[in-house]
Amino acid sequence: MGTVEHDRIGRLLSEYDRDESKYGRLCYYVEGLLRKLIESSGIRVSSVTSRLKERGSFAKKIGRCKYQSAGDVTDLAGVRVVTYFEDDVDKVASIIKNCFEVDVLNSVNKRRTLPVDQFGYRSSHLVVSLTPQRANLPENHEFASSKIEIQVRSLLQHAWAEIEHGYYKEAGLPSPIARRLSRVAGLLEIADQEFASCRQEAIAPHTLPICRYEGVAELVEDFQINIPFSALPRDFSVDRPLLLYFNTHVTNRILANGQTEVQLYVEQGSARVESARGSLVANGVLSFSGIFPMLPRPKQDYIRLCISGLRINAHVLGLGPALTGTTVQCSVAIGERSEADEQGGAREPSVPLVGPIDIARIAKSFSFEPVAIDPPTPQLPVRLSPSEHSQEVVIAAVYRPLFAQVFRSRDGENGTDAVSAKQGTCISLSLLGVPRGAELFVSTSELAESPDRTSFRLVEVGQLSIGRVGQDVVHRPIDSRDASFEQLQTLGTRARAVWECVHSLGEDQVPSFGLWVRVGPQCEPFTLTASGALAPLRVTHVASQAGSIPGFSGLSEQPTIAIVELVV
Repeated sequence: MGTVEHDRIGRLLSEYDRDESKYGRLCYYVEGLLRKLIESSGIRVSSVTSRLKERGSFAKKIGRCKYQSAGDVTDLAGVRVVTYFEDDVDKVASIIKNCFEVDVLNSVNKRRTLPVDQFGYRSSHLVVSLTPQRANLPENHEFASSKIEIQVRSLLQHAWAEIEHGYYKEAGLPSPIARRLSRVAGLLEIADQEFASCRQEAIAPHTLPICRYEGVAELVEDFQINIPFSALPRDFSVDRPLLLYFNTHVTNRILANGQTEVQLYVEQGSARVESARGSLVANGVLSFSGIFPMLPRPKQDYIRLCISGLRINAHVLGLGPALTGTTVQCSVAIGERSEADEQGGAREPSVPLVGPIDIARIAKSFSFEPVAIDPPTPQLPVRLSPSEHSQEVVIAAVYRPLFAQVFRSRDGENGTDAVSAKQGTCISLSLLGVPRGAELFVSTSELAESPDRTSFRLVEVGQLSIGRVGQDVVHRPIDSRDASFEQLQTLGTRARAVWECVHSLGEDQVPSFGLWVRVGPQCEPFTLTASGALAPLRVTHVASQAGSIPGFSGLSEQPTIAIVELVV
């Protein structure tokens, strides 16, 4: 070691001896501050500890690296936060970033810098100093220019770091053992993620799957029902059906054998059959025959059923107060036996078993936005005043998908049992309050940026479901794009347009459809309201009330959103 190097190390060690107690006080102060900040945030952690780098360790580090002062060693003072769960690491790091001045150049998140094909040390290291507000406090003046390193890691990451750094790194490892140690790091990473996932599922409120308010044949995600064994009567006839009651219409297709696509599976417990298809016996009632008797598993007091393939009419169900939403509900009962048995036994009434239970929540997808309005208006309804000249308004009906694969073309709409769909997913726009002296036009496809790549085509322009009558197409510019429109046919004060999906959309595409309203000078005051509906798997124009596959004709659609008003 040369004289210059020897003098440098000696000088830095002297600085260490001089400032040792100051850095010790800094460790104590930041440790206590972090404890309070984390506790006030509601995050539970395993430990918060601090340490001052030992003199021998400091000497080794300044011997390896050419530091010019002790203050350049950013981990001379350190605090370590060990969280129980990996997803709390970022939360604690966010607290630190908000409450300290972070030295970005000297901070590192090992979880993000570790190559994707490697496993190993995964901690977040933040080099910080006190904020000016805290450093200006009289008791903190000595810490104003001092830095401290805060390490944040999960409990499993901490275990790995302690073992790997404290033993294996010192011992040196042959390649086979290093490889095995890397595999252990990978297992710990998986365990960390699983612990966090389990915690999230355990503490998070039960989130119901979404059904779109506009859907008249919404597919409900598979759901489970637990039937307490104590709820089953011990002496009822086993040939009675199991009934599922819903608070809205069931709109599954009816197959050739009279049953629907809805299937019931016995997931936990035993029954005469392990699965059965439901028959539609009323608008919102499915019947499953041949299920009883049902018995629970040993040491269990319930039977668990899974219901799959249910479609419901969310449009009939509607939305709750203030558009906060409502839920699809299901109740379970044993069906009644209307005739006496061969021995002359009495009629057996239905027996409620479970419910009502929530199985899905209703959410709204359609919205209406004014476009090409002069002067521009940000909200609806667009209010017009009487004029000696014609007035025009263009409204965009925007459909924001709530989940993937919302729209499908005709080929993609074929469902189970190879039942062919005659149309792709269809969107209906219904209007109420159409005044005399007004003309309504709708776009012949969605308002796409490129007219050559549209995914929808206009298939109906009237209330009677007679399709398009072949009138001339009118062109109108919308936001510097040329859009094609066709005139709506009205029935009294009602009108409706239907678009069919002919080419599948990308998952990030949000289709919108144009409604062009032309109000004549002699038009009387009016309020035009609108609503949208969505019908997958649509195979018929006219559906019965029970509705194997609903079309739009049988709907009692009540447009609820005022979009244009002419006021005096």
